Amino acid sequence: MSANRDVANPPVRQAGKWSRLRRLIVVSSKWLAISLLVLGGYWLVRGWYLHTHGYAQLAEAVAQTNRDFPGWTWRELRAELLRQPDADRGALLLEQLYDKVLAKQIELPFGQGTLDSFTLPWALGHYPGSSLRQAIKARQPLRRPAATNKVLAELEDLRRELHKFRGIPAGGRLDEKAPDFWRMPKHHSMCKLLGQAAVLWALEELAAGRPQQVLEYAEVLLGLANAIRREKFVLAVVLCHELELKAARLVELTLAHEQVPKASLARLHSRFIEALRHPTLVDVLWGERARLYDLMERLDHDPEELQELHDYFAGLEARNPFRGQITWTQRALEHAMAALGYWKLYANLPATRAKSLGYFNQAIRLAELPGEQFLLELGRFEMAWRVGPAYRSPWCPTVICLLDFGCQATLTEIYETVRLRQECLEATVLGIAYERYRLKEGRWPARLRQLPAEWLPQLPPPQLEQHLQVFSLPEGLVIWADRPPQFGRRQFLMTTWDHFLSQDNTFLLLEPEDRLSSKRRDL
Repeated sequence: MSANRDVANPPVRQAGKWSRLRRLIVVSSKWLAISLLVLGGYWLVRGWYLHTHGYAQLAEAVAQTNRDFPGWTWRELRAELLRQPDADRGALLLEQLYDKVLAKQIELPFGQGTLDSFTLPWALGHYPGSSLRQAIKARQPLRRPAATNKVLAELEDLRRELHKFRGIPAGGRLDEKAPDFWRMPKHHSMCKLLGQAAVLWALEELAAGRPQQVLEYAEVLLGLANAIRREKFVLAVVLCHELELKAARLVELTLAHEQVPKASLARLHSRFIEALRHPTLVDVLWGERARLYDLMERLDHDPEELQELHDYFAGLEARNPFRGQITWTQRALEHAMAALGYWKLYANLPATRAKSLGYFNQAIRLAELPGEQFLLELGRFEMAWRVGPAYRSPWCPTVICLLDFGCQATLTEIYETVRLRQECLEATVLGIAYERYRLKEGRWPARLRQLPAEWLPQLPPPQLEQHLQVFSLPEGLVIWADRPPQFGRRQFLMTTWDHFLSQDNTFLLLEPEDRLSSKRRDL
């Protein structure tokens, strides 16, 4: 009997262990559920408090704006945002070309897909001005991958459309609402695509020894910039600067290879002089403030806008062409992170609107100061609006960046974009003037005053020789444009050809005997 009881005891003890384990699981699940409810309730209450408190901050910011800008209203700001320029032919043509290319269902190098602002520019490749500069030094045309050739072949019919932009006047956007943070407008996407394609097709013409056709593509780039020139937003200003910089480098590269006909050079010279007229820094800040307010107001009052943002972040990784198959756990984590970012964005929107409004109000007042006083106060302004560690959270960094966009798009970056673009065009205008003088007189001018006034950038006469300097080097001339420093006159210690290759605010002119075509037997 005792042996039978001993045999029966182990199953009883085993059953007791399983019951204790089940009780532990149940208790743990209850506490976990309670903890999640408490944590969720805390975040809900915290979000509600931030949202409510943010409206108080927004009301204070609006009151301060009314004191700084008397007679200012949201309606006037929106009217400025939605005001359409007189000539929008360029933007309309870009939208038509976008729809045309979208319907072609272009096969991208990394798989099947259609045109959007994320994929096709990667396929074509981005050649900045520095790459064209290196082509002068390397004395060989740029190479492009086979995948790029394939995409360009599918876009071959756009070559004829490109030349329509040579006569496009300065215009602006056609959007019914301001561009979002996470989406490039259709005509901007097409403008960027055509700018890249124009550079690559121009290099083909240069390799074939047809400089006049290359200059026509430079005019095309200036026409593309004209299609968005009157848009007073940082997005448009940066894109416009990229197109104009490419046009300047194409002219520079052409003059380094070939002798250019006088008539073609004169026509292009007038186009660059026209391009110098552009929105000022104050205009850009006014437009950027209007754009940001319009977007944030839509996000704050339109649930569909917030849901669209949520869906965008949830599917961002899915659109990454360099990523493999996405598992269900990765998908769930992305949705969880997007939901967290969605809630944090909603909770902080009123405070963010107030913060952005205050930032741009002060920036506009600062940009209205005289030059030296503006530069002196700029450092203090950026220190006061520097992004703190609290905004560098590892959770949802993209959403945090959007929340703090008013300080991410710093005044220094906007100012540097506008300044660099202006200096690049001024150096290009003077460089073309020097080349035109050489074609006419057979030598470079000894002084700036020998050039006709209509050939020069429109600068005050006392500042012309101080702002635009010419360096004579064994390889040729370097036209250098830079704002005069606050104290004294800036001098270069190393004035070598290689030193200037990386400077965007210069224009390089080779001596005629060093032009690359003179050493090519095939031409």
